[in-house]
Amino acid sequence: MRLHRAGSYTLPALVAGLLVCAPGHAAPGQLEFRSERIDITIHGDRCTIIGDYHLVSDGDSGGRMLYYPFAIGPGLPYPDSVAVTDLATGLPISYAGNAEGIRFPARIAGSDSFDFRVTYVQRTPRSMLRYILTTTQRWGRPLRSADFLIHIPRSLELTHISIAPDSVEHAAAWRIHRIHRSQFMPVCDLDIVWKEVE
Repeated sequence: MRLHRAGSYTLPALVAGLLVCAPGHAAPGQLEFRSERIDITIHGDRCTIIGDYHLVSDGDSGGRMLYYPFAIGPGLPYPDSVAVTDLATGLPISYAGNAEGIRFPARIAGSDSFDFRVTYVQRTPRSMLRYILTTTQRWGRPLRSADFLIHIPRSLELTHISIAPDSVEHAAAWRIHRIHRSQFMPVCDLDIVWKEVE
């Protein structure tokens, strides 16, 4: 993903990522962003993004809030639908939204982990998508594991992807581009551009 820790500042228009909103500069109870698995399905004029995220805490992290902004800008309007799910319980997590993202509680008690999913559908009228990765640097350490799956129908083809896929699978109606990185500290965002097959 694109997760980053928050201090107190204004987010630029095209920032998307996970921010930890916490009072003061924490010591015990500090959160660590360990891994993510991002599944992007391109439908032409819209994309479905399903992100699974794994955070751990070294102590009591009660009261922490996470802020999840979306990549909003020309050709990338605010998502049409958003859902947040606690992967341990399967239950939805309530969130509050604003013009650029959503905010929800990190459900961590003691030295434990928090696994959650953010699912959203975003219109892509310009046949492009940006998924912000470089904000991972704000967590101060690389992701142990990052996996990205990009599903594109055979009626479309990728013309640009900012991170080279490790492999491409060919299914009946889809191509699946797979990217895996270990100890991943991104230096660029995941930009994807496509067009109709001629």
